[in-house]
Amino acid sequence: MKLLQLSNIGLRIIETLKSSESEDLYVEQIRKELDVDQSALSYHLRLMETAKILKCRKEGRRHYYQVNYEEIVESLDSIIGLFYGGQRSILTPSYKIERKK
Repeated sequence: MKLLQLSNIGLRIIETLKSSESEDLYVEQIRKELDVDQSALSYHLRLMETAKILKCRKEGRRHYYQVNYEEIVESLDSIIGLFYGGQRSILTPSYKIERKK
């Protein structure tokens, strides 16, 4: 259900990470790509990490973020289940999402 609450910046963050050449990006790379204020970006990244929509790893002073595809599939599965009366949707926890290269 967390996906329904994403802001425009949140959706732009996901799109930026998804379309990235690398597995993950650090905060300054995301900020430059989106051309947003550092504090607004940090706020949204923190919210999305808390909601488990993004994964974060720290390397030195840099925080690297990537999309948590498993959480997104699980959320979509719940949403689809609502529309089909609680029935299991086509997305299951074992469903794997392959990143486009």
